[in-house]
Parts: sequence; C-alpha cells; structure tokens
Amino acid sequence: MTMAKLVAAVPPPNNPVANRDQEAWEHIQNELKIKFPNDYFDFVTIYGSGGFNDKGRLKITIYNPMSYGYLDEIRAHESILSSFKNEKGAGRIKFKLHPHVPGLLALGSDDNGNEIYWLTNKKANAWRIVIRSPENEYEEYGLPLTDFLAKFFCREMAVGVWPPPFFEESHNIEFQPAANLAAAVEPKNIYELYVENNNRANFWAISHGAQKGVRIHIRSIDGKESGQLPGIPSEYGRPPITGDLYVGNNIYESSTNLTSGYQRAYYLAD
Repeated sequence: MTMAKLVAAVPPPNNPVANRDQEAWEHIQNELKIKFPNDYFDFVTIYGSGGFNDKGRLKITIYNPMSYGYLDEIRAHESILSSFKNEKGAGRIKFKLHPHVPGLLALGSDDNGNEIYWLTNKKANAWRIVIRSPENEYEEYGLPLTDFLAKFFCREMAVGVWPPPFFEESHNIEFQPAANLAAAVEPKNIYELYVENNNRANFWAISHGAQKGVRIHIRSIDGKESGQLPGIPSEYGRPPITGDLYVGNNIYESSTNLTSGYQRAYYLAD
C-alpha cells in the first residue's frame, strides 16, 4: 500500500497534532462544497498538522482541514492567485481557481515560496497535484497525494522545484509536527480578542497554523471600530467582522468578511 510505503520512508510523529476532528473535516468539506480524496483523510489522520523537513535545507508543509485556521490558509492562496488574474503572458495563472472545476485549491507550500495545489476534478480520487513556483512556473503530477509523496521521498520520482540536494538523504528527512500553540496559549475568536483590546478594532491577528507571513488587520466588527459588542460572549451573536488580509507586508484582500472569526483559532499578532 502507498500509505505504508510513505510511513516507512518518513515515519509519522508519535503525537500527531489535529488529526482526529472528524466534525471539522466534514465542516470544511461542506464549506468548500467538495469531497476530499480518500487518501488525504488517511494522510491527515496519520500525520496530522506539520510538514516534511529536510533538516537544515527545506520544509514542505501540507495543510490540514482538521486544524485551526485552515480556511484562512486557503483564502490567502486564493487572494494571491486572484491578484494575478488580469496578468498576461508569463504572469498569467495557468488554471482557473476553486470553485471552478477543474480549479486550483491550496494543498501546501514550502519555505522557498513554492505553492502546492490540488487541481480539483468531479471525481475526488482523480484530483491532480500542481506546484507553482515563485516565478509562476507550473509542474503537474497525475498522482494521489500519498503516491506523490511516497515516490518523491523514496527517490523514485524527480520534482523540479526540489532538485538535489533537497530531500536526497533519507536519514535527514523527518515529519515535523506543527507547534501545538493551544497547549501554551489558548486560541480565541476575533470577538474575544476585540474585547481584550479594550473593545476596539484596529489590531492584528494570526490564525493557528497559518502560513508564515499571513496575518489579518481587523478593521471593524458590526461596522464599528470601538464600543461594546452586542449579544452574549463568547460569540456575541456573530456580528460581521471586516478585515484586510496581508501576506508579508502586502495587502492581498481588502475589506474581506472574516466568516470564520467566531472560531477559537486566533492569536493577537504584533
């Protein structure tokens, strides 16, 4: 079996992070109006959140629908790609984006800025993998996720964006689980952070497990920049949250409606 081959090549962590929340998995599928490939569920339940780390060289992170902040990761990628939608020539995005079918849906990323996507299909188990480089070059692989990972880590298949010496020495490769931030600092929803900020907006937040450099500037709640929230804690009736999504120092989506802000998945950012 492919999963057994992957596990043999790169053992999963002893204590996977965010790998048992079936309800969260179903919620994300309903939110995105899709059904994920079967082997993706198997991968997440065995490995949890985190990434494949070629120690001292490069880390490949695979996103986890059971983790806090997953939807924010997806939307950050959508915003990045959408910002190029009017480009032509070399700057053109080669594929349409989810929810188009086929369409790109974020799957992961690496430390060098390469982005990993599903190319969705009406048949979930026929989804392909697409890698987009920072230079907007594309590689496409007609394999399920676990086949792709097993073949690559067993050095049976070359991947252009990860040439040698990346992931060439098996003894140097490990799966590094995501930091379980909730064990040290309890995540909160945006409403709770607003109250902690003296009932004021204009603060920065990051979601649990977010891609490096992704943060949200909270501009208003229920159309107001300050004042007490209506309703009962901790969700206060879920009034609308407006914010700007940033990747690094660049704004990629302005005045977005943060529909997941009621989830306890956020931390104050500097």
